[in-house]
Parts: sequence; structure tokens; C-alpha cells
Amino acid sequence: MFAKALLYTATLAILILSVVPNYKHLPEVFSLSDILNHLGAFVVLSALLDFAYSKLKTSQKIFMLLGYGLFIEIVQYFIPYRKFSVEDLLIDALGVAVYFLVTKKLVASMLKTF
Repeated sequence: MFAKALLYTATLAILILSVVPNYKHLPEVFSLSDILNHLGAFVVLSALLDFAYSKLKTSQKIFMLLGYGLFIEIVQYFIPYRKFSVEDLLIDALGVAVYFLVTKKLVASMLKTF
């Protein structure tokens, strides 16, 4: 239950940050490069989704995460001060891939020790 609450909170926070008009004036923690913001956000979302919905297949989780990234870009397309960005989608996908590749390797290496 706690993992789901964190997932939904993070999802909402990321959506709000993605539509905020003057994001350059947000506190310092949010003014890192756009690439790091997207990468970090989708690594965190991947982890939260993985824990909150552990029974889902990895492919389903990846589809949901990439769908959410696409949803944000579509919303931004309709906002005058934002734009749709394929580059942002690719970085989102990289964040998802980083999480699932790292966790898969960690699990595989742990299984080898047994």
C-alpha cells in the first residue's frame, strides 16, 4: 500500500512539474539538466512501479511507464509554453531500461551465489 501511495504521489508530482509554466524558477533541486531530470524521474518511477505492482510482468511495467512518458509529451504539445519532444521520450526510455537492466543483473548475480 505504501509503495502504491509513493508511486501515485511521484506520478502526480512529475505531471505537475511537466506542465508548470515557469519551471526555470523552481527550487535548485529541480533545476538540474533536463536529461538528468527525465532519467532520474523514470528510474524512480520504474522502481516504484516495480515494488507497487510486483506481480505484473516486466513488459507490462515498461509499457505503462513509456505510455506515461508519451502521455506527458502529448499534454505538453497542447501547452503553448511547452513542446512535444522525442528526445525526452528516448531519455525516459533510457531511465526505464537502466532500472530494469540493473535490477535484472543484480538479481542474476545474487542467484548465482546460491
